[in-house]
Amino acid sequence: VRLSLESNELDSINNIVSRIINEIVLSIIIAALLIGSSVMVHSGVGMKLFGYPILGFVGFSFSGILGIILVIMILRRGNY
Repeated sequence: VRLSLESNELDSINNIVSRIINEIVLSIIIAALLIGSSVMVHSGVGMKLFGYPILGFVGFSFSGILGIILVIMILRRGNY
């Protein structure tokens, strides 16, 4: 006995779940960058730019760019 089941809806659900997982992963990366950058800025070690450690400054900048990308991804999806 063999049962074969096909559904067009499963592909669309799979795409939606995949997008949501990608956004969650990007959110976790942004959070980790923010926490790491905060620790770097608070420690105050290393070369400084505008009075702040360069690594912390770069981390905050990069997390800001990723945050903007995440917002654009969410707005393009249209489910907000």
